[in-house]
Amino acid sequence: AIRAVRLMRFFTGMRAILEALHRSMQLIADVLAFLLFFIVVYALVGNTNFAGSLQRRCYVEGTDLISFPEVFCSDKTYKGLQCPSNQECRFGSNPNYGFSSFDDIGHSALLIQVSTSGEGWSRFMYSLMDSEYSVSAIYFVSLVFVVSLMVINLFVAVVVGTFS
Repeated sequence: AIRAVRLMRFFTGMRAILEALHRSMQLIADVLAFLLFFIVVYALVGNTNFAGSLQRRCYVEGTDLISFPEVFCSDKTYKGLQCPSNQECRFGSNPNYGFSSFDDIGHSALLIQVSTSGEGWSRFMYSLMDSEYSVSAIYFVSLVFVVSLMVINLFVAVVVGTFS
């Protein structure tokens, strides 16, 4: 680690970048607090509206076999997707070994963080649209727009603004 720090004397560009990062630490901390605020707000909204929604799946009647392909369903007739005639909607475990859920704030925040990375958020959106109302798409689209596009770009703007 010490050798890497000594090498910084020879690379003036790297030194300038590290100095800019050091100067912008307070602004970066403010942006990270802003990001944490949005993650907590979206986690609370998700926990309030979607707790237990990713546990409901269509099972083949009379067995413990989950339908193939996996179909999320609603236990109410007035919302979500209903199972086909030879299947029934039952509670099971959450996807991804129980990590992908809105059942508590911790798992909600984890799912929000995964969704803001831009990887796999549409799968969760469609699963919630099947098990809840289609309005849940607004939740995910606003999440991706607000947190991914605006707050993350604000972080980049702080670093670039301090560097110049």
